[in-house]
Amino acid sequence: MNPLSPGLFGQKEMVVEEQHLASVMGNVGVEVLSTHCVVLLMELASRNAVESLLEKGQMVVGTWIGIRHLAAVPKGLKVRAESRLAEISGRKLTFDVVVFDPNEKIAEGVNEMLIVSADKFLERVKRKI
Repeated sequence: MNPLSPGLFGQKEMVVEEQHLASVMGNVGVEVLSTHCVVLLMELASRNAVESLLEKGQMVVGTWIGIRHLAAVPKGLKVRAESRLAEISGRKLTFDVVVFDPNEKIAEGVNEMLIVSADKFLERVKRKI
């Protein structure tokens, strides 16, 4: 029986630090949370929703993400991503994800992940070396 079901919830929080800023990612002078880090936070929240329910030897990998980055967040503020499993189609999991700072919603989107065999995935990656 598959323990995964729509509605599963995960979240991930972080405080925006220097290494998370758009200026560090190459957007010189833009001292706010980078979109790169927003995407990472969304994927981590999605993973947190299901990781403990996967079978031994399984893992999830991101395959697609679409986001709308709505507001800027300065260094020092805490941000929180919330992810809810919306759909399961075979091994494909689709999550609705939102990110908040203490004042407002700063991003929203959809994150797709695929359940894979960790061993097979890592072996396939090794063949590229």
